[in-house]
Amino acid sequence: MNEQHKKQVTVTVIIGVLFTLMFAALAAMYIFVKEFPVLIRIGYGGLMIAMAVGMIHIMKARIAEIRKGENDDLSNY
Repeated sequence: MNEQHKKQVTVTVIIGVLFTLMFAALAAMYIFVKEFPVLIRIGYGGLMIAMAVGMIHIMKARIAEIRKGENDDLSNY
């Protein structure tokens, strides 16, 4: 892996981790704040957890693309 690929992977991981932490914090807020009705707490908390899991999946896929040499993944669309 050359230097450019290492930088791309690093940026991908940093952004992915930040978004995952944000979704996890929002999920915790929705689940543990008692002012929200139970249905909203479960619904929004579950949605944020699903988005965090999706972000991890997207991050893994992007790292695999970078390792294969696909620098511009928009060319697939």
